[in-house]
Amino acid sequence: MCFRKLFVNNQTTAMEKVELRLITHGRNKYGNGNDLLGCVPDSNNFAKKCTAWDRYFDIQQYLDYNVTAKNYIKSGNEAISLLDPGATVVILLDSCFSGTATRLINNNPHPVKNRFIDPGKSAVKKLRSRVAKSDEINWIAISACKENQTAADAYIGGGYQGAFTHYALETLRKGMTYIEWYQSIRKYLPGNGYDQEPTIEGPYELVNRKVFEGQTLVIHNSSHGSWTIDQNGDEEDGRDEGLYFDRLLLDDEVNVMLRKIPARA
Repeated sequence: MCFRKLFVNNQTTAMEKVELRLITHGRNKYGNGNDLLGCVPDSNNFAKKCTAWDRYFDIQQYLDYNVTAKNYIKSGNEAISLLDPGATVVILLDSCFSGTATRLINNNPHPVKNRFIDPGKSAVKKLRSRVAKSDEINWIAISACKENQTAADAYIGGGYQGAFTHYALETLRKGMTYIEWYQSIRKYLPGNGYDQEPTIEGPYELVNRKVFEGQTLVIHNSSHGSWTIDQNGDEEDGRDEGLYFDRLLLDDEVNVMLRKIPARA
C-alpha cells in the first residue's frame, strides 16, 4: 500500500492543511548502551495503521537520529498552525519517566528494556508530567504508563515493539471514542507480563469524540523518557520530565507548543 504523503526522517517540504495528520517519532539509536529495539517498528506500524484507516492520512515520520527536540517542536508547531478551531489534537507518549534501566520478564527469553534514561539524580517521591494535565488543556494526552512507572520496549508477536503502541494499534477501531480506545488498551495493560498502567488526560468533550473524526492531528513518540531537577519552581514534585531524543525535551517546552492549539468554538 502506498502512503499518500510519507516524509521520512527529514522533512524538507512545507506541510499543507489536511483533515488527518500523523507526526510520528521513533528513535532506537542512542549509543552508550542506551539503544532500544522497538521504537522504529512502533513508528512504522503507526504509519501503516493510519494509512490503512484513511488513504488520505498525511504521514510525517522521523526516525532515529532525525528524532530530535528541534524536529519535534518544529513539526508540531507547523502542524498546529494549520488547524482550524475545534480540531482534535492527540498526543501519544510511549516512553518512561522513572524506574530502573533494564529488567527481564520471567519466562521470556527476550530482554525487555525500559524506555528511560537515568539522569543520575536523587529520587523524588513522585512524578507528574505537565504535558498530560487535564485542567484547562485543549488536547488529549494518552501515555504509556503512570508517572512513577516504566514503559516496556518488548518482544511481542515475533518482533520488538512498545507494549503500549502495540496494544493501542491492536485495539483501534472505527466508530469508537478516545475514552473507549483508552479503555480497550487498559484491558491489556497492565497485564500480559507488563505492569505499566496507561493514562488518559483531556477535557470531557474531547475524550468523548470519535477517534480521527473531523480535523485531527496525532503526535506520537516512541523513545526514551527522562527528567531533570525543576529550574523555575513551577513543578510540585521538583522535577521537569520530558521526552529524551538528542536531548531532554522538557514537558514545559511541549506545553508551550500545545498551548498554540486554536481554541474550541
